[in-house]
Amino acid sequence: MRWYHRETYPSHFRLAAACGSRPVNLHNYWLKMVPACPPRNGQLMAIYRAAAVPESAALRGTLKGAMDAELKKRLGFTALIFVVAVVAEIGYLMWSRRDSGIAKKQEPAYSTNQDDYVTARKIVPYSVESAKKELVGTPVWVKSGNQLPYYRYDKGTHSVNFSKQIGVLPPLAKLQVQDVVLQRQPVALKPGQVAVVQKQIMAVFEKTGEPGLFATAIGTNAGDDYSFPSINEIFFYDDPHELYKHWPADVWSAIDQHQVKEGMSELQASFAVGGAGASDSDKFGDRTVEFSNAGSPVTVTFEKNKAVKVTPGKMQ
Repeated sequence: MRWYHRETYPSHFRLAAACGSRPVNLHNYWLKMVPACPPRNGQLMAIYRAAAVPESAALRGTLKGAMDAELKKRLGFTALIFVVAVVAEIGYLMWSRRDSGIAKKQEPAYSTNQDDYVTARKIVPYSVESAKKELVGTPVWVKSGNQLPYYRYDKGTHSVNFSKQIGVLPPLAKLQVQDVVLQRQPVALKPGQVAVVQKQIMAVFEKTGEPGLFATAIGTNAGDDYSFPSINEIFFYDDPHELYKHWPADVWSAIDQHQVKEGMSELQASFAVGGAGASDSDKFGDRTVEFSNAGSPVTVTFEKNKAVKVTPGKMQ
């Protein structure tokens, strides 16, 4: 004899009733039954199965309902997380694109390749008179900085005082050309040398910040031959600030103060401190260069046409 709980084994209660057993029902929960219902031709098994079917179906329905509820709960939680993430993303995008009322500073993009498209105006004088037509009354800017010596010019005597050099013209100095004259420069001959009559073609100009007139050589003359071999290498005939306006403002600020900064190209450095002197290579933009800088030399190392090291003093 065994005891069976009514809620745990409901099929046994139905089976007992089907077999005609006389269970002892204690408070309708416990069943004490003598398994004395021998099977006859599978009858008991069929009865048991028939009695158990409702229990199995109910159990499966209960389990399925529980699983569906759990699945719905998880799917709902996942959907909630997804919705929160989407709302957060949309909120961040709206915040990042908001108009704060403060205009963002646009940093100008600059590539040294843009310099290749700059075309500086050139002149082709063939005599003193043609040089006057090209230059007199117009401004020029010094291209070969710290290389051109200049002298005091006496307008009364129409002469250049070669005995006293004022200095060398700084990079990008703006000059206002007043005249172009021929002037013979005294030459000290050594024993055995023969003097060749050659005159200097001088541009007479005014220089900002220095009173008076000055002159610098722009060509030579011998007889009927007039030569201006470097006329387009010593001057700009248009404002370089406009020609190279694609350069960043901080670069132009350093150039105007005659300072070389890291990050400058070799061309920009020459605009700041003048033409290059000694160098360890002829590969422009990838070398170390010493700039004379009017007696205050500075050595600059360039890599991929960018200054990576700036050192005061001569190249070691």
